[in-house]
Formats: sequence, structure tokens, C-alpha cells
Amino acid sequence: MTRFHVWIIPRFTAVAMAAGMTAFAGCGDGVKLRPERSDFTVQVMSGGKPVSGINLGLSPVDEGLPAGVALKAGNGQGRAIPGRYMYFVALGDAKGAQATKAASAVLQLIPRKYHEGDPDRLVDITSGGTIELQLD
Repeated sequence: MTRFHVWIIPRFTAVAMAAGMTAFAGCGDGVKLRPERSDFTVQVMSGGKPVSGINLGLSPVDEGLPAGVALKAGNGQGRAIPGRYMYFVALGDAKGAQATKAASAVLQLIPRKYHEGDPDRLVDITSGGTIELQLD
């Protein structure tokens, strides 16, 4: 290898790498960070009675991540990225056969249309907000 090659190859490589990085530096809107999750509360009634022992599931319509809230005496607290969500009821993390059986019985009392998310049935989650749902 000649003196020329020893001198030019490392410098050419460094210049080419710098040019490549500069070319990509201005592309796109940059990194978009997901918003922080916010606390919210829910109140869920069915047939005029508070719903207990199951979960309220939330599926994001726009941005966000799925979330779930355990319901006790019709109330629950959760954390989610503010936005619009489809909602549905589902079995929670019931521990033991008795708890699972009780949760299944509660789920059967709620109309089936609420067992799945529906894009025509949405809630808006806001920071510190309360969602009130009547599942009839």
C-alpha cells in the first residue's frame, strides 16, 4: 500500500460517514415520544346496580395503549394515555375457581354487546377524568 492509500482511505471513510449521517439528520419529524399515562376513574352500572368482580377493557382508537380496570362495587381506577377508546367488559384476574365462577356470573348479567369493543361506542380518557358508563 502506498503512502497515498494510507493517508486518503481513512480520511475518505470519515468524510463519507459524516456526509451520510448529515443526509439523514434532517429526514422525518424526528422521534415522536408517546404521551405519559394519566390517572382516571370509572363508574360502571348495569341494570341500575354497580358492576363488580370483572374488568373494563379499553382499546385505543387513535394513539395509546390498551388498558384494563378492575371493577369493585361499580368503581375502578386506571392509567392510560389520554385519548379515545372503545370499551368492553371481560373476566379479570380472578384467583381461584370460586372467584372465576362469580366473575362469569356477573359477566352473564351484562348484555352481550358490551362483551366486545365497538367503534360506535367510545369514551374519552382525560387526565384526572371520570368515565361513567351505564351498560343496559
